[in-house]
Amino acid sequence: MRVKRLTQLAIWLSIAFVAGCTSSPTQKTHYYLLNSPSESSVERSALVTEPDFVLEQIRVPDYLMQPNLTIQQSNNQLHHATRHLWAESIPESVSKIIVDDLQRQGLKIHDHTESDLKVPRLYIQLTHFYPTDRSEVLLSGKYWVADPENKKILKGSHFQFKKQLEKNGYAHSVAKMEELLRELSALLFKEL
Repeated sequence: MRVKRLTQLAIWLSIAFVAGCTSSPTQKTHYYLLNSPSESSVERSALVTEPDFVLEQIRVPDYLMQPNLTIQQSNNQLHHATRHLWAESIPESVSKIIVDDLQRQGLKIHDHTESDLKVPRLYIQLTHFYPTDRSEVLLSGKYWVADPENKKILKGSHFQFKKQLEKNGYAHSVAKMEELLRELSALLFKEL
């Protein structure tokens, strides 16, 4: 009798487990490109052979080195999304946008992977780069240009950009983040 009850209990538990697994909807993982492909990046002019600058690897805080999208939930709390991920690293994406924009505007620039020439180095360090719970997207940090020969800083400045979010959702936030990077590119072009 006891064995029969244990067998029935095991069967019911198995049925409940299988039903629980099949009845819950599976959540999709979403991947986002920060540098969305555009005709201008595809139709880029001739390869720059003698650059005026080399963009060194973008420096970011540790929270931006992981693949999860991040949102600021309060003044000092960040949340990492579990199902919303970057398709490529933030430093790589930012570098592609900056180099593409500056080259399109006429500046002769390479990224750090393409050159070891003795030309000034452009460094960018991001401090904040995320959407907030106040319906805005924030980009801040600093840039500087250094002479590779004597390691002297030639120029530099801090920057901060904000944009209001008109819609909810990660896709809209990512699009606004890309717009902020394009504003940074315009600032760099003007100041370099």
